[in-house]
Amino acid sequence: MSDDNSIIKRAASLAFLIRVGSAGVVYLGQIVLARLMGTSEFGIYAYAWTWVVVVGSLAEGGFDEGSDIDMAILGVSPGADAVLASELETMLALAGFAADVIPDRFLPASLRDRISRHGLDVAALG
Repeated sequence: MSDDNSIIKRAASLAFLIRVGSAGVVYLGQIVLARLMGTSEFGIYAYAWTWVVVVGSLAEGGFDEGSDIDMAILGVSPGADAVLASELETMLALAGFAADVIPDRFLPASLRDRISRHGLDVAALG
């Protein structure tokens, strides 16, 4: 029984260290993003990200193990949209969520139309 407790303690410690390390990576990513994007664009990003987390976690009672997040980035300049998409996917992956984040310039017109009809505009929530 003592060996089982030891294994459980080591596994819990490792899980804790991974969570702390992930938080550190996300924090450093935020600093890098803020420097690359500038004040205004990072403010928009932070605002949108906050709503994604709030609305996403409340959607249909929370996330399941197989949940997938689909996001389209609209109205962000080319180049910055790719950086934003990459950062969002990375942060969601570090948090344990699968995500598809695509800048609108890469979306077919039919999907852009579907998003405008059925999508959730996080900017309109606040």
